[in-house]
Amino acid sequence: MKKKFAVWFLSLALLLPLLPTAQAASTTTYNYAVEGGNLKFDPTTGTIVGCDYGVYSADIPGEIYGVPVTAIRDNAFYGRSKLASVTIPTTVTTIGSQAFSGCSALKSIVIPSSVTTLKEANSTWGIFSNCKSLESVTIPGTIKRLPKRMFSLCSSLKTVNLGDGVEEIGRDAFGNCTSLESITLPDSVKSIESRAFEYCTNLRTATIGTGIKNISNEAFYNTQRLESLYFRGNAPSATSRMINKFADGFIIYYPAGATGWTTPTWNGYITRSYSPTPSQPTMVTAKPTASTVYVNGTVVAFDAYNINNNNYFKLRDLAFILSGSKAQFEVEWDSAANAIKLTSGRPYTPVGGEMVGKGAINKVGKLTKSAVYLDGKQVSFTAYNIDNNNYFKLRDIGQALDFSVEWNGMRQSIEIDTSLPYRPE
Repeated sequence: MKKKFAVWFLSLALLLPLLPTAQAASTTTYNYAVEGGNLKFDPTTGTIVGCDYGVYSADIPGEIYGVPVTAIRDNAFYGRSKLASVTIPTTVTTIGSQAFSGCSALKSIVIPSSVTTLKEANSTWGIFSNCKSLESVTIPGTIKRLPKRMFSLCSSLKTVNLGDGVEEIGRDAFGNCTSLESITLPDSVKSIESRAFEYCTNLRTATIGTGIKNISNEAFYNTQRLESLYFRGNAPSATSRMINKFADGFIIYYPAGATGWTTPTWNGYITRSYSPTPSQPTMVTAKPTASTVYVNGTVVAFDAYNINNNNYFKLRDLAFILSGSKAQFEVEWDSAANAIKLTSGRPYTPVGGEMVGKGAINKVGKLTKSAVYLDGKQVSFTAYNIDNNNYFKLRDIGQALDFSVEWNGMRQSIEIDTSLPYRPE
């Protein structure tokens, strides 16, 4: 009998290390190790309920100890100032109030399409309030409402990707996002609540989709640099108080034939119709090009961006790489004429900074207003300035200088061949 008891006791001792470690003997909260510490997980509800203050990277798994992770509780990551990155799994459906508020090192967030509920702010702070390093956010269309104060005081936020399906922009949702320069609201958005964009002091343009029904008073409060609103549909219910400050020359653009608009003013704002589409937007979201790029069969790591499903390359990078080839060209800046001058057939003269770095986050692209000349003749290229460098549509350059630009679907790559002529898509 003693021998059997000893064997049983030894077996139990060997099994104990394999069991999840409880945070406290009196609770069912388990620890799950991530970089810098532990997540706290409640297996009875499938909820992340907290984490250690030292956590700096939280790759949340889809399940912990065999239990699916379905929610992130209120205040779960509140004030974790070291947290620089977090991955939310596609099993999560709910994110609680203030869940990531005060995560001052967090740089980007992608909310998966499994999430359908974002809890409303129950105090001063919203889910991502005061995340001062947050630059880029992606929100799926499965979320119908952005709750109040969701991104308030996110002073570095520049890029907002809203999925078609979002219907309401809550009060102060983007309040004090002082780095936000442009925003595009999908056609699904029906209402913008009061002070949704208050103190977005660098916001210059906003595009508002066809579904908008109501814009509350002071929705754009103290947006003194706002230059334009582009509406894509009928006039919403709004008053002269929806914007209290804007830039000199502010204009509301609306599509010809849309109802409810008046000209030359609407609710006291200067208006202008467009047909069939608005003029080229002055600001766009530029996403780093993920595709591999081949130049004459060799992989080249360009700092390139995708804008409205077209790839834009830094002009001087292209000139640098193509120098010595059949498609070489020189780039010169004429400050007196505010013009970019291209000369085909001439080798490129480097000025420094070519092929430096590759973009990893979304950026804001501003329409390049400089004139462009090729071999002395003015040409019409669409170009954007990103971080003080001009990026041109690759196919425009390929067509102008007659070199091949092709998409290889099999290996998901962009292929440039200077030995072949340009072929239209």
